[in-house]
Amino acid sequence: MDCLDLGGCDLDDACVDELLESFQGLHTLRLANCPTLNPRTVSKWTHKLGFLTDLDLQNTKNDMAPANTRAFQDLLSDCPLLVTVNFSGCLGVTDAAVLQVADFCEFLQSLNLRGCKSITGMGFTFLKQATSLTRLKVGGCDQISERAFADTIVGLSNLTKLDASDLDGLSD
Repeated sequence: MDCLDLGGCDLDDACVDELLESFQGLHTLRLANCPTLNPRTVSKWTHKLGFLTDLDLQNTKNDMAPANTRAFQDLLSDCPLLVTVNFSGCLGVTDAAVLQVADFCEFLQSLNLRGCKSITGMGFTFLKQATSLTRLKVGGCDQISERAFADTIVGLSNLTKLDASDLDGLSD
């Protein structure tokens, strides 16, 4: 199986655990809008998800517990072939996860961080290293300063689409 799309399903961790154990070699994993899904469930299977190119965890369990923050980091470091990542609405995505994106996802072209309110200006500047990015969504990331935003965007020379709507918090 190449793609597993369980978006919108109200699956518990045990069910996802069983599914991920069964399917290896996935390229696309979509678990968007699964409100009860814990990111740690997916991260413990990352060693079997090394071929992922498309990961969608939009609006998964919004928990900033350190274990969940670490789970996002593990996902990114163990899936180096990622081209598209959607973490929109995931409060557990912090500056550390953005650093993991920059350090480990060298093929990343599309990144959606819309509404990831834990990302600060410092974390956003890590994206300067993500030179393959062509599409970026950061609307609603209210802790990003104007300076960090401008410094980072200027350095992303391959960027063709930028969604920075609802960045009301931009200020120096």
